[in-house]
Amino acid sequence: MGLPVGPQPWTPEPVGAPDAIVAAFEGTSLVFFGLLLLKRRADARPVGRRWVAGLSTAPLFLLLAPLSFYGVEAGLHDRAIAMNMGTAMAGLQSVALGSLVEWPGPEPVRSFTLTAEVQQTGPAEPSTFDTGAVLGFLLGAPTSTSGEAWTYNGTVPGPELRVREGDRVRVTLLNHLPESTSIHWHGLRLPNAEDGVVGVTQDAVPPGQSFTYEFVAKDPGTYWYHSHQNTEGQVPRGLYGALIVEPSSGVTYDRDYSVIVGDAQRAVVPQHLDANPGERVRLRLTNAFGSDMTGLPGRLVLVGVPYTIVALDGHDLNKPQTLGPEVLQLGMGQRYDLVFRMPESGQVRVLDERPRTGSAVPVREWVTLGRDPLRSWMSTPASCRHSI
Repeated sequence: MGLPVGPQPWTPEPVGAPDAIVAAFEGTSLVFFGLLLLKRRADARPVGRRWVAGLSTAPLFLLLAPLSFYGVEAGLHDRAIAMNMGTAMAGLQSVALGSLVEWPGPEPVRSFTLTAEVQQTGPAEPSTFDTGAVLGFLLGAPTSTSGEAWTYNGTVPGPELRVREGDRVRVTLLNHLPESTSIHWHGLRLPNAEDGVVGVTQDAVPPGQSFTYEFVAKDPGTYWYHSHQNTEGQVPRGLYGALIVEPSSGVTYDRDYSVIVGDAQRAVVPQHLDANPGERVRLRLTNAFGSDMTGLPGRLVLVGVPYTIVALDGHDLNKPQTLGPEVLQLGMGQRYDLVFRMPESGQVRVLDERPRTGSAVPVREWVTLGRDPLRSWMSTPASCRHSI
């Protein structure tokens, strides 16, 4: 807020949690040194007592000095562009990561454009107050969306990118955000230069510029893409989406849906997916909650029909078993692929067991499938006694 340190000293700037923390360190440091000056006036004290008084303040100084130093350093050095990942170590032969791209080939090309931009929205439901949310707040991540979301192509989640195994995927990122960004292709095997991790495999894409990713989708499965620049701040605002790689051959389904859940969707009405009685459905679930930076899992429950978990994190399971209503614990970025046959009557639902701050409803619906009314015998999360 215009304190005498920062990228532009004495100039008012946007205030976030890191700014407030650094300001508190600065203020406390001033108080500390003021107390030291006052102690100098106590010359009449015996030397021994003055040493005791001085040593009693040492722990406070040891804490405040490095915190203030690193806080000021963080403010002085803008991380919008991050480091140059192509710098070689002196005296050693090396290959710049930026040169490790996908080689040209004859694969069929699937081209997409993702425009990262700010969209105005309505107010969102506050996030759950948990350890992950607290950590996200301290790192600058929003705990709720107040009037705007950061989107790919104007939607949260971003558009589903569905390709087939062996396709050459070409995605152009257009950055219309007020800060730099990138796209990481979570879980995919691809060349280093296409991985999108800022400061490691690429430089961040500054506002107003673009970057084109190109890779061959080698492994079928359920994946997702998201920002990997200021991840704890940009992902909770809405910069994520599903990437589905369909197998070139194998089992087919009457319905194949992907559902990705995250912070920016908390106030959205349940998503309804069409499915007719007797149809075989593959439902791909992805946890994109960026506020759970500590790894605390989400708790989703599918009710209304028995099902099997056929894949985890994009990889098929061997001989999966039939399950009933179970609590599916999904860590951040984790994916579950569920397969079931629609019942002759009633709906299938995906519920969220995590507490909802400020809401009288203990659980919420993420997804409903089918057109018929719910069956009265359907289990609810309260009846679930097991978890996976």
